Parts: sequence; C-alpha cells; structure tokens
Amino acid sequence: MRRVAVRVWLAILLLTSSLAVAAPVKNGFDLDGALVAPEAVESGGPPKDGIPALDHPTFVSAGDAGFSE
Repeated sequence: MRRVAVRVWLAILLLTSSLAVAAPVKNGFDLDGALVAPEAVESGGPPKDGIPALDHPTFVSAGDAGFSE
C-alpha cells in the first residue's frame, strides 16, 4: 500500500511541477502582466540598474554654465 501512495504522490508532484510556468524575464525585467507580448520586447540600451546613480552631483548657477555658449 505504501508503494502505491509513494507512486501517486510522485505522479502528482511531477504533474503539478510541469504546470508551473516561470514569469517571462527579459534583460533583467520581469514581464509578467506586461501590456505587450514578451516576444515583442527588444533588448536595447543598458541593462537593468546599468546606469550608475549620481552620488555627489556638482551644481552651478545658470550664468556659470558653459554649455549654452
């Protein structure tokens, strides 16, 4: 009887584990619940968290900014 119970338990385990589907992930982003199909999303640009944070930015006044000259 115990053998039958083990086989039934194993069969249930195999069937339920094959039904579990992982959420689609692309380029580090979880696309579960996305409004577009995951296969329509194209990789491009830096990966998730690929742009470093500005920890200590330097500020200048508008008059001292040289890029507009």
